Amino acid sequence: MTDAISSDRLLAGRPAIVTGAAGGIGRGHVQYLAAAGAPVVVNALNEAAARELAASVIAQGGQAVVSSHDIGSREGCEALVQSCIDAFGSVRIMVNNAGNLRDRTLLKMSDDDLDSVLTVHVKGTFWCTQAAVRAMVEQGLGGAVINTTSGAHFGSFGQTAYSAAKGAI
Repeated sequence: MTDAISSDRLLAGRPAIVTGAAGGIGRGHVQYLAAAGAPVVVNALNEAAARELAASVIAQGGQAVVSSHDIGSREGCEALVQSCIDAFGSVRIMVNNAGNLRDRTLLKMSDDDLDSVLTVHVKGTFWCTQAAVRAMVEQGLGGAVINTTSGAHFGSFGQTAYSAAKGAI
């Protein structure tokens, strides 16, 4: 972020959640949302990286809290959404970015590898979206859901499960 965060930004007062926020694209989502004024829940299993990012947002005048809820379960997703409501009073933006990768060719892919990737990408996206939208409807304020995906669904060698998961999203 190049300038201090200001309360007169487009997304001021619109709390956001970003899953998989500790690095890469998720980190970018957090930075841009915060720069636009959104209070942000920085969700990542890498809590140290999430804390560093949240501290950076706060140092620039924004609002951020850290969540290490695991979106690989419905309970984790529901707790994540509740943490946003507890911290900021509502949830208005849900960014589903979290993912994991098990680089394996089709013939070397195990059921556990497949389940792990599909659970986080597909079920985690569904569970987070469902919990966030339920809260948005209850709040009566509306909101937005953003799903991060890529052209990965076209397939890449060694990324059987990842390609399938991105295609599902």
